[in-house]
Amino acid sequence: MSRRAFEFWLDALLLVLFVLALSPRMTGLALHEWIGIVFGLPVVVHLLLSWTWITGAIRRVFASAGSRARVNLLLNATLFVLIAVEIVSGVAISQVAGPSLGFATINDRSWRALHNQTLNLTHLVVGLHVAMNWQWIVAALRGRSPARESSALHSRRLAPSLLIALGRSVIVLVAAGAVAALAYAFLGRPSLAREYRQNEIARFTPTVGHGLGQFAGEAALLAAFAYAGRRWLRVRL
Repeated sequence: MSRRAFEFWLDALLLVLFVLALSPRMTGLALHEWIGIVFGLPVVVHLLLSWTWITGAIRRVFASAGSRARVNLLLNATLFVLIAVEIVSGVAISQVAGPSLGFATINDRSWRALHNQTLNLTHLVVGLHVAMNWQWIVAALRGRSPARESSALHSRRLAPSLLIALGRSVIVLVAAGAVAALAYAFLGRPSLAREYRQNEIARFTPTVGHGLGQFAGEAALLAAFAYAGRRWLRVRL
């Protein structure tokens, strides 16, 4: 499989997992939590494959880059922070996956609010991310060689060497850990005094009608964000 095809299908997987994570009435709470945890793995792979672009974009921003490059880098950085917050807060309030992994969790109201509010913002930013990379997506679907902002900065190899990949993975995990530390510094440890006592396992018991409706609605909203973002990008950038 070519690098282009691998990246395309990886990104498609991330998009499907994201919409599924937005649809707990389709998946049920347990699968919703596991999807949120597993989501981190393809995100790390995506970042490793985009590493050359990321470092090049950072250099260009500090070397009189255009507004599009700055907006794109800001969107990507924001999306990374939001996803890190989502995963950390999701584990903190987990009722199924976290305890099964040996984590002592509490469905804390403050952490739950952070999780839900961040997810809404992530929904918007993912739509804008799709809009920003729309030309690459279309090119990949048509089987052409899609170019990012600078194809010369994009490695042709499918993945870096194992040692380099491990080093970069550590950087990603440290950055995510810093985001988690900031969240804990701001909200404190989940507390029984703020426990949300509603039975969410029962609340999100999956049903076909509600599940398909929620999945379709979340996918449509994501498409609307991407469409609006694409229209805005054509005018502003």
